[in-house]
Amino acid sequence: MLNILSALQSVPVPAFRGAFRPTEAHPEPPGTYCVYLTNRTPEWPADDGDTAERRRAFLHLYALGDPETTEAAIEAAMKAEGWQLTHVSDAYVEASGHYEALSEWVAISD
Repeated sequence: MLNILSALQSVPVPAFRGAFRPTEAHPEPPGTYCVYLTNRTPEWPADDGDTAERRRAFLHLYALGDPETTEAAIEAAMKAEGWQLTHVSDAYVEASGHYEALSEWVAISD
């Protein structure tokens, strides 16, 4: 559970941690792809150490066409992995011709 890459691969959408980097399969940015970032914060301190971790994920979905179908598939896959959606914003980036949908997710792991 809480495996972001597994969720994105089930959509399927090419996924890159941190930024797009050319690969053999994708020497150029695909028409639709996702870049994800994560952070972790210790939670629920106890005498012998923290007992849980708050995890946050930030997904940047880039699409040359309408991203709504892919957004819905990503949302379902992330929820199936145990993540909760906290925020979504989207925009059109004129310089690249891509729609960008940013979604923020949170989960607690122990």
